[in-house]
This record gives sequence, C-alpha cells and structure tokens, in this order.
Amino acid sequence: MYMDIKNKKYHTAMLAVAFVIMMAMSLPAGAQKIGLRTSMTMWATLTPNIEVSYKAGEHVTLHFPFYYNPWIFKENSRFQQVTIQPGARYWVKKANVGWFASGAVVLSRFHVGGWFNHKYRYDGRYYGLGTGGGYAWILSKRLNLEVEGMVGPVYANYDKCSWESHSRKYSKEKGLRFLPLRADVSLVWFLK
Repeated sequence: MYMDIKNKKYHTAMLAVAFVIMMAMSLPAGAQKIGLRTSMTMWATLTPNIEVSYKAGEHVTLHFPFYYNPWIFKENSRFQQVTIQPGARYWVKKANVGWFASGAVVLSRFHVGGWFNHKYRYDGRYYGLGTGGGYAWILSKRLNLEVEGMVGPVYANYDKCSWESHSRKYSKEKGLRFLPLRADVSLVWFLK
C-alpha cells in the first residue's frame, strides 16, 4: 500500500492507540461508564472505526476514536486514512443523555481522491483542533444513537497528484485550513 504502513512512525501510532483503548477499557465500570461507539457515517465510506468512551464525571465523558481505511478501489479511487480524534464532551443534562458540546484533537494520515471528477488525489497529513456538538437518544439500557458535528482549524501538509496510479505530482501544498472534522451518526454499546 502507498500509505507508508511499513513506516515505524505509523506502527508506533497504532500501538499508542491500542494502548489508550486498552487503558480506557481497564478503568472501573459502572452504569453507562464505558461505551464502544462506531460511526455509521464512516462505515458508509468503508472505513472501519471504533471509539472507546469513558464517563469521567456527571457531565463529562472522554473519547478515544480510531479510523482506519486501507482500501484502493476501481480506477485508483481511494479514501485511505489512519485518523485519531481523542477528545471530551460536556453533557447538558447528564453523561450520555441529550445535548452535548464536544472538543477534540485531530491527527490524520490520508490519501484520498478519484471519486467525483477523477482529476486529483491528495496524499498527506493534517493536525488540528475541533469543536462541535450533538445529541444522544437512549434506545435501550445499553444502546444509544448519537449524532455529532465538528469543525475546526487544521494544519495540512500534502501532495496534489493526478488521480492515476504512478501519476505525477502537481504541487506540494501546506497551510492552515478550516474543515468539517465530523458529521457522524453513531451507535453506542455500553459495556456496563
């Protein structure tokens, strides 16, 4: 794959994510204290994803999401990424119920393009901060449905290439961008 998966930095990042998830899961559990979340929006892009959440207080939850998409599709179309967005939420009523405000740090390695106009691919990284909010509906004692939106500034550093395999690089782009960072519809399963 083209995403530098053999690179030691990415193995270190993967191990760090796995460590954070294991640490979060080892914390003492109580009523709706630890949740496993998956974004149906990201699954629509064929991006496997998992998020561990931990109730840190009556109104605060901590979140550790991980997204990984290695696929290359027909005609070199792709939405490849390795992304983490650790963050926190403040819930208006109480944790995991109703309205919330959210914030996160975003780190991503991406290689996308060839979907709509087949003109360009973008291969690079971005780092930034996001803020947003959403709402959670209780479906059962252990299951919630959530919607969340998040936007924020990111520093992006990427190559702009033509969409074909082994294509030439047009330019090296970098700079601060303001991007939508999440537009999720998610299911949450609470362990206890």
